[in-house]
Amino acid sequence: MPFEVGVSAPEGAMLDVCIRSERCLLRRLDPGEALPANCFVADVTSELAFGSTYTLRLDPVAAGPAVEVEVSAHPYDVLGIATRPRWVVDLPTADLHIMPREA
Repeated sequence: MPFEVGVSAPEGAMLDVCIRSERCLLRRLDPGEALPANCFVADVTSELAFGSTYTLRLDPVAAGPAVEVEVSAHPYDVLGIATRPRWVVDLPTADLHIMPREA
């Protein structure tokens, strides 16, 4: 899955892209339309409630690793996350951390 990461690296370089779970955003976009950079469609496969927050595991519909998203309880309720299994996940460029992959 291609990302805009805001850094340059040699072509073909292996990189790991990391982001804190609370910096991942869930967007109410139509998953069938063209998506902005750093967005992908994913299904909620599990969720854990911790009182004031929820931790969601989302598996991309296309290839790619699963992500965990932390959502505060109020946005969780307002967005109706419990009733909607498919979301567009947005990984803001400014919140991505890039590291060279170790061999």
